[in-house]
Amino acid sequence: MQNINKQQGFGALLTIVVIGILLSTAAMGVIYTNSTAQQKHITSHAIVSAQIGAWKGIELFRIFLPNLTDEEISNLVGDFYIFTIKEDEYKIEIVKFDSRSRKIDINSIFNDPKSKSSAAVNATLKIKTKSGTGLINGTQAFIIGDVSSTGRIELDIKGSSKLVIEGDVTSQSINLTGVDYIFATGKVSFSSDEKIISIKSNDDVNLSGGTIVNKVSSLKNITATGGSAITTAIANGDIHYLTSGPSNSLSASGDIILAGGSNVTDGQDRSIIGLAHSNGDIYIKNKSTVNNVRVLGNVEIKNNLTTSRFIAEGDITCPYYSQIVVTNTIQTNKKIDESCNIGGSGNYLEDKNNVITPVLKLSKIIIDKPMIDVWKLK
Repeated sequence: MQNINKQQGFGALLTIVVIGILLSTAAMGVIYTNSTAQQKHITSHAIVSAQIGAWKGIELFRIFLPNLTDEEISNLVGDFYIFTIKEDEYKIEIVKFDSRSRKIDINSIFNDPKSKSSAAVNATLKIKTKSGTGLINGTQAFIIGDVSSTGRIELDIKGSSKLVIEGDVTSQSINLTGVDYIFATGKVSFSSDEKIISIKSNDDVNLSGGTIVNKVSSLKNITATGGSAITTAIANGDIHYLTSGPSNSLSASGDIILAGGSNVTDGQDRSIIGLAHSNGDIYIKNKSTVNNVRVLGNVEIKNNLTTSRFIAEGDITCPYYSQIVVTNTIQTNKKIDESCNIGGSGNYLEDKNNVITPVLKLSKIIIDKPMIDVWKLK
């Protein structure tokens, strides 16, 4: 009986030992699994960091590439080009260059000292020869992001210079020295005494102060106030010409609003407006002189209008019994409202067959952006 009790006690002790070993083994397995998972995550992050560095090296070489001639690129084949930024070193291996197809094969190698990892990325770049037409020609300065300034931007460049901005341009008293053309994907707002050859925007353009621009093109709306003036304005939206400054031509796919004693010129007399061409309606709020009016929509005249040629497909109304002084011809598809007083030496023809060519839509500005945005990759 005593032997049996001893055996049972030994068996219980043995069971406890076995269970302890099993629990220890399981715990060690969990610890090992967690350690392995952590190591994988660390390795993964390290590799990603190194890969970003390798892609950044490709982008650095792409930006630098236009500075090299074909002969210089050919001489670099089989060799390395190294960019050093602070403590980081970006190594570019020139693998192959085909001068006929203008393609260059490169390997970008980056050793990340922080994550103690390295990565290599292969890429093929095609060198484009810039022609003399279109947006990407001439000398230009690129700015990625919005520009809001009251200071000075100076481009010390020979010939016509372009300021290309991916974002908005807002300026109250900026001094643009050497800038002839402005291309922007966002809104453009000037309230300073600037003289610019051309402004093109994918968004609204707002001018005030003494800003004078030869040509403004906007995929949305154009607004001119104060003492600003636009020689030629083209908008896919509306044109609010609320200035007394002269203009050769206002063309809008939307409406045109004239106020502030607007005078749109024909190119000879700087005191009158040459052409107001609208696919929408035209609203004349103050006394204005417009040589040539073409409107697919309606015309509302709240003050006297002097014009040489007036063609409209829609209704013509004068809420305040304004006078329309015509020196040549006024043609309408509909009868002019009795509230309008027709004067002058011109002829009034009610012709229901008037067909006005619509204002053509402007195409979107496309900027030659970097192929790899390293900031987003980070």
